[in-house]
Amino acid sequence: MATTGNTSQHDAALVSVQDWQAIEETLCLPSVLGLRESIKRDLVQPMTGCAKNLDW
Repeated sequence: MATTGNTSQHDAALVSVQDWQAIEETLCLPSVLGLRESIKRDLVQPMTGCAKNLDW
């Protein structure tokens, strides 16, 4: 990432397309219904209860 400018009002950042796509994907995650609650619920689950192999 490159930044340019000398004042906080006019700064700019240059990021790669791949990085920008990752940022956009991350910003969209809160709009997925139930995702936040699912993450909170699963954070307290012990790892021993998780699947070792996934069928994706």
